[in-house]
Amino acid sequence: MKKITGTKLKKFNKKNKPDREIILILDNLEYARNVASIFNLAFALKVETIFLTGITTTPPFGKDLQKVSKRREEHLFWKKEKNLPILVEKLKSQGVTTIALAKTEDSISFDLINSNQLADKVAIIVGNEKQGLSNKLLSEVDIVTIVPVFRPLAHLNVVNELAVLAYKLV
Repeated sequence: MKKITGTKLKKFNKKNKPDREIILILDNLEYARNVASIFNLAFALKVETIFLTGITTTPPFGKDLQKVSKRREEHLFWKKEKNLPILVEKLKSQGVTTIALAKTEDSISFDLINSNQLADKVAIIVGNEKQGLSNKLLSEVDIVTIVPVFRPLAHLNVVNELAVLAYKLV
């Protein structure tokens, strides 16, 4: 088996386009390394916009974080937003499906999301690594989902969970 590179890889990537546009909302992420990693992921997924709310680190990133982000923050549209509930309400009024990644009693497994019932644009909301998202916000979104793990007390990093979910949705 031979690896593809250069022009062949560009043609392959051009042929395999996402089915829908993805918007990311990062709320109160404490760890700047997670934010930088998400910018790199967002670039790979052709994310339309990244909204940063609360205490989430905003670009420009320093030298160490640029190694993590691969300087993708320079090629993506991102915006600092002050009011997350108003942002979610605005997106929903524009026909965007809002999906929160959160561990709740009512969360559905990500693999049970029916892609055919989603809008052409989807906003994925991730919250603080420790506290997650507020209950009020979770009651406002269209879908609350979880990426299950198979060992007690195990969990995935927010970047890993976002990657799994986003690849399913595109």
